[in-house]
Amino acid sequence: MPNLDNAELTAEVAPEMVRRQLAKVLDSPVFASSPRLQQFLRFAVEETLNGRGSELKEWVIGTRVYNRSTDFNPSSDSIVRVEASRLRAKLRAYYAGQGVADAVVISVPLGGYVPAWTITPQGLAPRQASSRKWQWLAAGALAAVALVGYSLYDGSGGGAGPVRPVIQLDGEERNPAISPDGKQLAFVRLGVAEPGLYISDLGGGAIRRAWPGTDIGRLAWTPDGRGIAFASTNGPQSQIALLDIRTGDAPRIVTINGGHFAWSADGEFLIVSHAQEPGQPSSLFSIRMRDRQWERLTTSTGQDGDRFPAVSPDGKSLAFFRGSSFRSELYVMGLQSPSQPKLAVSDVSFPSGLAWTPGRRSLTYSALNGTVPGLWEAAVDESPGQPPVAVHSSPGAVNPVSWQRGKTGVLVFEHSEYDLNLYQRRLDSENIPATRLSPSTKIDLNPALSPDGERVAFSSTRSGKMAIWVAPVQGGDAVPITSIEATRVGSPRWSPDGQWIAFDALIKGNRDVYIVGSHGGPQRRITESQAEEGRPSWSRDGKFVYFLSDRSGMAQIHRVDVRGGEVAQITRGGGYEAFETRDGASVVYIKDIDGTGLWTVPREGGTEVLVHKRPSSGCWAVAGGSVFYADRDSRDSNTLVRFDPDTGKERTVAVFERPLFCPVPSLTVSEDTKRIVWTQIDRSDSDLFQISYNP
Repeated sequence: MPNLDNAELTAEVAPEMVRRQLAKVLDSPVFASSPRLQQFLRFAVEETLNGRGSELKEWVIGTRVYNRSTDFNPSSDSIVRVEASRLRAKLRAYYAGQGVADAVVISVPLGGYVPAWTITPQGLAPRQASSRKWQWLAAGALAAVALVGYSLYDGSGGGAGPVRPVIQLDGEERNPAISPDGKQLAFVRLGVAEPGLYISDLGGGAIRRAWPGTDIGRLAWTPDGRGIAFASTNGPQSQIALLDIRTGDAPRIVTINGGHFAWSADGEFLIVSHAQEPGQPSSLFSIRMRDRQWERLTTSTGQDGDRFPAVSPDGKSLAFFRGSSFRSELYVMGLQSPSQPKLAVSDVSFPSGLAWTPGRRSLTYSALNGTVPGLWEAAVDESPGQPPVAVHSSPGAVNPVSWQRGKTGVLVFEHSEYDLNLYQRRLDSENIPATRLSPSTKIDLNPALSPDGERVAFSSTRSGKMAIWVAPVQGGDAVPITSIEATRVGSPRWSPDGQWIAFDALIKGNRDVYIVGSHGGPQRRITESQAEEGRPSWSRDGKFVYFLSDRSGMAQIHRVDVRGGEVAQITRGGGYEAFETRDGASVVYIKDIDGTGLWTVPREGGTEVLVHKRPSSGCWAVAGGSVFYADRDSRDSNTLVRFDPDTGKERTVAVFERPLFCPVPSLTVSEDTKRIVWTQIDRSDSDLFQISYNP
């Protein structure tokens, strides 16, 4: 991600322009009733203009703005983080209304408290200013504009309007779907008293809940506008139901191993991403609705397979991603006369949504392009193979959907924000509360406790780029131990003697496993193939590292001698995360990123046995001969369970106040089972935004 350097930004926006814009924002009705937020924003802007932006830490703001005493402890008092969230919401509201046409946008990007500002197209003077200059601003400013989400450069060319909010409510709004007539918007609403599937007019107005539930995934209107298909997830499977808009009934129509689907243009077929066996790559199938007849459209051998199907408005083409969650390729194939898929874009990292661009023969998708996250547009017919063009640069922009009529249309997408922090607590004493571990304003993920339980390794952006850090559990300074230039660095795991840490790193679209000394030093790559490889863990004797690899065509657990040698494949039926058992005789593992279920296999390979159905990737750990897992299906959805594989018995040992962040490894337990560390979602927010397209 480009670094948001305030010196570069202020070189483009004169200080007097910033101060005029600040006065305008603070005098607006949005801020009129919030004097303390006015003081917060004024203080942050003035400190930055005076060259002291690097000093804007929680303690400084807490003592200077919120009158906290000099012993103010941000780890136990969240006033600054809470108020910063309110400030960002106020700024979004201002630029959605009164400030929508302002020449300067002021924002407070996530991950810190240093404000940023840039000039919008309305503020460029003269009017004929170079579009190339504005393109640089949009890409370089990134969160300064994108996280606010308004008046963005349209990197895809003429015809696209600015990004504007369409649904901003309490809680989270996710998984949008536009009705065939372009008048209504369906979406999933979470984090409220009545969660479920909601419907609203696309232009604004009253909303209504059409179906209750907290497990609703993706949505798709039927082409006749009479119903909405939605997925209810249960582990690797999804029950797809069809909601009748008139009656409110929602009978189940099909069960798939996956969660992505789309309607054919005539509504006669449902196209689904489906794995015939859990853990195998998914392929695309067409299901004829009148008789539920299945027909295979693609055959994939990639780690996760073929996902995110999107049917073109004319019904003639089908686009989809093929590959893994970390690295995929975008393909297009004929649908009315099926043909071999043609490559449209290669090396797409972390794809999260796909839609046909309104009024154009191109595709808009959400992903990471190089180091820049956001929405991207790629031509299909006119100039296939050309680099994608930025539509909206933002790390939170996901799940785009579109609607068009003729040359006009609209693109709606979800913008999500997370506040993630590390916490630790004792398991052997209920009287000691949980505390934040090594607090920072940056992203902290992937905790791993050292064998003695005294140190924790984790991945963080606190140095400006992702790296592995190590910090004392009892308090003290965290220090970085890696310096590798990578898009993503994560999954640290300690060797049994505490001298080494294995981790994975994504570099130029390829993820591999590395090791580094626990106090820093050279980083050595120990996997050499071009396959997708990561999620390492050590053997009990410290001689081998287990890891996932799709070199065989699907994700399996492999093992490599850290001193050099051949790689051995351990599993045959799929494998994603693994730990060796305490006696070193077996390996326990999770089969795939989306599935649940704990399996075991002899360390040299052999019969694979399911031993528990509940654990899922990211939120489980092995310690003291037991398996610990966060039971996300329990009544309060945040219990920590200890499972004994030898006896089959289990018991609840802790309850988390807030959800864990399980897309990545987020739970670690000390070998003596007395301490746990986890990644917690302290706050999550998601709203829906739109871009209008006109000739």
